[in-house]
Amino acid sequence: MPNEAFRRLNGMAMRFWATSLWISVLILQLRVTTQIALNTIESAELGLSAASKISRVAAANPGASSLSAFALQSMLHASSDHTQATAALEKMESWILRMAKDKSLRNQSNMTEAVQTIIIIVNSSMMTSIIDELAIYQDQLDGTLTSFSTCLSALNSSWVESQQMNATLPNKSATHRQCRLEEDQMWYIPADCQQTLDSLNASYQVSQAKCDNMDTTEPLDGRTLCDNRNGTAEDHYRNLYEFWDTYLGWYDGNMSLCQRLMLEVENMSANCTALSQVLANKRQECNNYQAKLDTSSCEYVHNCESGCSTYESCYDAALMNFNATNNTVAEMEASLQQQWRACLRISCYAHALSSPNITTAVEDCIGTTFETYEVAINYTDPPPDQNDTYPVMCSNLTDDVPITDGFYAQHFNNPALPANAPAEVRFLYFCQTRSGGNQVTNIPGGSACPNNRTFVPVSAASSSSSITSFTPGLDGANSWAPNNSLTQGQHNSEYLQVDLQATANVIGTIVQGGSAAGQCIDSWVSTYTALFSSDGVDFGAPTTVLRGSNDCNTKVYAFFNNSVSTRHVRFRVETWHGWSSMRVGVLICD
Repeated sequence: MPNEAFRRLNGMAMRFWATSLWISVLILQLRVTTQIALNTIESAELGLSAASKISRVAAANPGASSLSAFALQSMLHASSDHTQATAALEKMESWILRMAKDKSLRNQSNMTEAVQTIIIIVNSSMMTSIIDELAIYQDQLDGTLTSFSTCLSALNSSWVESQQMNATLPNKSATHRQCRLEEDQMWYIPADCQQTLDSLNASYQVSQAKCDNMDTTEPLDGRTLCDNRNGTAEDHYRNLYEFWDTYLGWYDGNMSLCQRLMLEVENMSANCTALSQVLANKRQECNNYQAKLDTSSCEYVHNCESGCSTYESCYDAALMNFNATNNTVAEMEASLQQQWRACLRISCYAHALSSPNITTAVEDCIGTTFETYEVAINYTDPPPDQNDTYPVMCSNLTDDVPITDGFYAQHFNNPALPANAPAEVRFLYFCQTRSGGNQVTNIPGGSACPNNRTFVPVSAASSSSSITSFTPGLDGANSWAPNNSLTQGQHNSEYLQVDLQATANVIGTIVQGGSAAGQCIDSWVSTYTALFSSDGVDFGAPTTVLRGSNDCNTKVYAFFNNSVSTRHVRFRVETWHGWSSMRVGVLICD
């Protein structure tokens, strides 16, 4: 038994072979034309027995006229050209009807055998070929639905990933809020210390003024004693001694008081400074927690937008392919159904020739409506766009963008954070998305700068300090990090500086998390500011806080509305995770 592919090829070849049959019988083609058909059939190793019958029919009718050029073209291409195949079947049908009406044609040599061969070919080969070809088209149409499933599978994966990211936000929000409440409680301690210091300093200033004046003010009572010598000399000197002894005691006491107050002021000042640093460290800790919340939420929005955008493009392409395939299959179905009906009529007419009442049997065939349900394509509607079924993911994301009022209301004003421990303000560049709020539309290669490039520093970089040798560029094996002698609270004074080698128009920055020996590490800069300089010495004011990394590998872009003409770019750490590791790149508009 031939395999499935060979069986289908057999069916198509047999349709071609059947076409040559009716041509041979109808026109009684010359032997050479019959030999062409036989050679074609024999090369496919199909229908040898029936081909022999064709040869005998042609041999019995040597006076047949030659085949027209169009008929020859139809014979050669009927198996691959539906229009010619349909025309061939119509001519075969016309010939059988002629034979049904013309007894002399039916009485020609081997005509009965030829008609039986037609029945075999139509029923066993041509109709089977039509069914097989329809099955191929059905498979093609069904295959287009697989593309929709692929798109939806990717969307589901994004949905799961997005929900996992979103699930972390409430805990990060609660951790940040608790930290701000603790910061608020600590705010009063250095404030009270400062009040005490101010009061103590005021007392010290008054006492110090007196102490300063004691060195220049003469003791009037002593001068009077010196000028008025009453009593004996012994009494006089005794009075002077007692006076100066009292005076010096008073002087030493006041000077001691001044010194004591000065020490108290110095100690209190140092204490207040230490308390202020504790508060500053707490504020930095809270800013770090907020940065984790903000960057995670922004990453969640980006992940949602990316997943939905990718799905939309995938769905549109799948729908376009589905519609195109649908139209093509519908055309092929109509053509094959027309051939199917022709085959059914030919078979009916051929059987009618053996009926006792040929005329009545033929008329019955003519009056019959031949159904095509056996060769009908099963059409299905394309699945709907699933973006609408993921409203949390593909819409309503505005309140998750850290620069929007909705985000502040959700995380910082429900209830409101303490006035003395507010959230750090985020600006336009922090989270650039398509989802509501303030939006920035500049993208790499966008209309704002059609010829931009990314500068990745290899060695032209410096830093405030470094934990080890580093490759500061994006995807570098060893990221930069501050020196390990620093405390965590000192990291926000650290920076990585890049020399662009020449003045350029900078339109954005890129940061990436930590790597050591080519392996991701649990360390990154969550937020940072950028500073610019022409000479690498004098830097202007920093940008607003920019969103940094939320993992060790993702590249996070920040785009500026206006380019900055500069040579040196400084990435200054604001908040971090782990040990403030960072790899960087600079977007330049040429």
